[in-house]
Amino acid sequence: LMGDIGFASMAAGLKQCKHVRELSLVLCGITDGALLSSVIAALSATLHVVSVCHNHVGAAGHESVCRAVSQCKNVRKVGVGYMHGHGVSLDVVIEMVEKCAELSELYVWGNQYTCGDVEERRFVSAVREHAKLGELDTSGCGLSE
Repeated sequence: LMGDIGFASMAAGLKQCKHVRELSLVLCGITDGALLSSVIAALSATLHVVSVCHNHVGAAGHESVCRAVSQCKNVRKVGVGYMHGHGVSLDVVIEMVEKCAELSELYVWGNQYTCGDVEERRFVSAVREHAKLGELDTSGCGLSE
């Protein structure tokens, strides 16, 4: 595991990269969601794949990561599963689906989102209306549909 200290030491260098298309930091022991979000945001112009599952960034960190991914206009594959994002509003996931037109795969499994019927219907509608989203994993998210 890289952990926050290892990630912090490489984050400044990552932010300077101009051609990173894939960011894969799965199971790295990262708990600093703000730093992870800032790296994603810095790379947003070129990223096609963001895979940061199994990092325990908590609810605030998960929300921040989702908002940063929403800035990635060319992103095709997003993995933000099991980030201990319990209690995060489903709105941040809806925002990703709506803003990321190239998105074809979305993995948000294992995060317990807070939502009522209205938000859940908005999510289902956004997924159904998305032109390219073909693979979606919401297992363990507490969604009924």
